[in-house]
Amino acid sequence: MAGQMRVIMDISEPRPYKGRLAVGADGSTWDFTKSENVWIDPCTSTVMLKPLPLTTAWKSTFTGNYARYGISDFTGTDIAKWHQLAISKSVNDKGLKQLETSTNPINLTTALPANCPMYFKYYRNSVQESGDDVFLVLGYNVGAGGSAPNNFSVQVKFRDNGSIAIFRNGVLQKEYDRSGSNFSSARTYTSIFNPAQKYVNVLLIPFRGRELLIWTDNGTCLSHTFENLDYPNVIDTNPILPAGTFSVTVPNGKIT
Repeated sequence: MAGQMRVIMDISEPRPYKGRLAVGADGSTWDFTKSENVWIDPCTSTVMLKPLPLTTAWKSTFTGNYARYGISDFTGTDIAKWHQLAISKSVNDKGLKQLETSTNPINLTTALPANCPMYFKYYRNSVQESGDDVFLVLGYNVGAGGSAPNNFSVQVKFRDNGSIAIFRNGVLQKEYDRSGSNFSSARTYTSIFNPAQKYVNVLLIPFRGRELLIWTDNGTCLSHTFENLDYPNVIDTNPILPAGTFSVTVPNGKIT
């Protein structure tokens, strides 16, 4: 009714010691230029704290949360076919290079917790292909070991033509190409490049209750929704990604 006024009082409550996260918004999207230490993913336009591999400090810091995996962090039948290489002058700035072809996976020696994000960077020295052969597989808990609720597996398969396929318990869930149909209409990123003969950064981030965000800077970006998870979903009891071994498999060719 006209003349009425609603007053909302802010009652006494504990305040965080750290500064609040402020993000600007303009019209139908977030205002990236007026925001600090945040990232707006190009698939869903979701704003979040900036992943460490996308920060400036990532290029010069190699310990703690910025630490890289080395050859001693992996095991596998054909681990001898992989070699550790130096990326820069720092002994902790390291990576792996595949010396010989092998279809056997290499696995992290330490199991990952459930819903663990992962950063991965690869280079594939091959001609650009238009086929859908798989050249790289990143796997969570392949073999579906462990006990409930982590007794399932998730695999992300990268293909020659730049497309990505999501598998759960060995069953194809969905394929995503580089057409851009899987992006938010307010996206600021256009995925048009084939990933061959380029260094490609990859982020895998479970988020929004039942989705897996996969961001790459030279191929497909996507946000996959696992339909077996109800909404709203409690990820502690129904994880998006299972706890267990993280594996890297190269079915065709070699990568660095």
